[in-house]
Amino acid sequence: MSSHLAKIIFCTVGFISACGEVSVCDIRQKDCQNKTFYAVLAERDEPWDAWSQPPSIRVISTTEYENELLAQQTTDANTANHWDTALKLLGFVKPEVDLDSATIETQVSSIIAYYSLKNKNVTIIDHGDTYNEYQAFISLAHELVHAIQDRYRELEIINTEKTADALFARRSIIEGEAVLYSNLVGLHAKKQSFNDVDWNEYYSQMLSKAQSLVFESIHPLYFALYNLCYPLGGRFITDAYGFGGPPATKQLFTKFPSSALAIMSGYHADVPIYTMPCQATTPNDYTQKGLDEFGPMGVFAILAIENNSIEQADELSRQWRGDRVSVFRNDDNVIVVWRIRFSSSAMASTFISRINTASAFLTESENNEVIIARATDINILYNWNAIACE
Repeated sequence: MSSHLAKIIFCTVGFISACGEVSVCDIRQKDCQNKTFYAVLAERDEPWDAWSQPPSIRVISTTEYENELLAQQTTDANTANHWDTALKLLGFVKPEVDLDSATIETQVSSIIAYYSLKNKNVTIIDHGDTYNEYQAFISLAHELVHAIQDRYRELEIINTEKTADALFARRSIIEGEAVLYSNLVGLHAKKQSFNDVDWNEYYSQMLSKAQSLVFESIHPLYFALYNLCYPLGGRFITDAYGFGGPPATKQLFTKFPSSALAIMSGYHADVPIYTMPCQATTPNDYTQKGLDEFGPMGVFAILAIENNSIEQADELSRQWRGDRVSVFRNDDNVIVVWRIRFSSSAMASTFISRINTASAFLTESENNEVIIARATDINILYNWNAIACE
């Protein structure tokens, strides 16, 4: 027992490079799971703890995963309804699409493993014949980073964010760190190191692929918010790591960027000044049911559904300087107002020229803002001042 413990202590301090213990392996096997866990600890430069053990790890089939997701579907029909309607009014989702079913289908087909903040465990989804050992190995390392983040209470803060944009920024740090360290584990398993990779090219290709998936998705806003954080956050964290190693990446958990704009600008760049537009006034006989900020990802997603190029969508999303989405509802109708601020009047005009104006109130106002208003009963838009603010 003591000699085994001594070996673990030695190997964890310089676990991968010194001991050569980690290699690409079948993550469905317990021994592989344990070695990957200690490799992640070493890459993240965590202090050795003799009592530190991997989280509980289970393996389930895609069918079992789908059944679990179906059981977890929200029962809050009232909340789901007005946001579902608002997203469909804005064109983010086709009217006939069931959001829950579409989301579940995407998760089942694409997710290899995940970490549960609630249950404190990692789940591996066995995709059978499509199993790719190296990709699965990297995915397990990625989820083990999240488990370690959780042990250091670095995931708690994610539940405090109230807007989609701020949540994206924080997820970019959390997921970006997992992208980096899982890749470093994979590199060392192949006897390579951080400096052997052209990280700029790597993340450029990763971002291009993720952006293409947004354009192909039946729910581009969801895809943008939940997938672009991996390449954008990965690049941000990797630049921090290149500058100051693990201490620099950990420091980002003490002061998160507040918007996707900061993540897109880059670790070494100054973030452009941005401010949130005012909130739309509540129409008579309506109640405000929702308030959010989609951020640059919202701009990218809406341009994705309007037959723009990826380059055009990327360029305009980086000119975002604030937004606010208000959802109103009465017994019969839903109204959604989205105010978006751009870096200049020219950028606001360019945005307007690239989106569909059918069945919508669309105008450019002062402060380089664009206002999009849509309603289940379009007549309300002609009898109410959507530009007015509270």
